[in-house]
Amino acid sequence: MCFLYAATSSQTPFILLILFSGWVLSPYLGLFIATLISRKWKEGVQLALLVIAFFVSIVSLIGYTGIFTPVDARPASIFLIIPFIGWIILVVFFILAWMKSARN
Repeated sequence: MCFLYAATSSQTPFILLILFSGWVLSPYLGLFIATLISRKWKEGVQLALLVIAFFVSIVSLIGYTGIFTPVDARPASIFLIIPFIGWIILVVFFILAWMKSARN
């Protein structure tokens, strides 16, 4: 929300704000859809997905605080990198879950 407030005080185009907000929220939407899909999976895989969702949420919150952001980094860069990392984690989880289900 701080980013949106800072962006509205400058002359940032509204469509860019919408796209940026969608990108930041997209890993959470992906995790939500994954939890809906995972209802058909075994309980162990469902639990692993919930642990991954918790991990991604906590790491995102810590990352958005700026604790680990280099001093010379642009403020918007963290809002591009963290969702990308969240998607990588989610895709890796789905590949591993698919490989596990293919073996069984």
